[in-house]
Amino acid sequence: MNEKQEKIFQYAANVQSAIEDMLTNEESDFYVNLNEAENGDITPFITGMCIAHLTVLQKLCRFKGNYLDGIHMENRLIVQYLMNYGKVDEGKKDE
Repeated sequence: MNEKQEKIFQYAANVQSAIEDMLTNEESDFYVNLNEAENGDITPFITGMCIAHLTVLQKLCRFKGNYLDGIHMENRLIVQYLMNYGKVDEGKKDE
């Protein structure tokens, strides 16, 4: 693993840790208790997390557009990452 890939994984681990803290640390100002979700439905939380993520992405990259534009940019970044470091699954072959 090269230095750039290590940084990517470190950033991912930091964001993951912050989200996990938000869900587990009851002392946090940002604590979210998913056990109180109505009928166990965490869809509103997941949707809010996605919107927050795309809003931050929009601000960092200074692009204008809607959430679908942000998702499109994310998809391009993930494909670029996979082409550089991973394997792109070409799908199952017909049997």
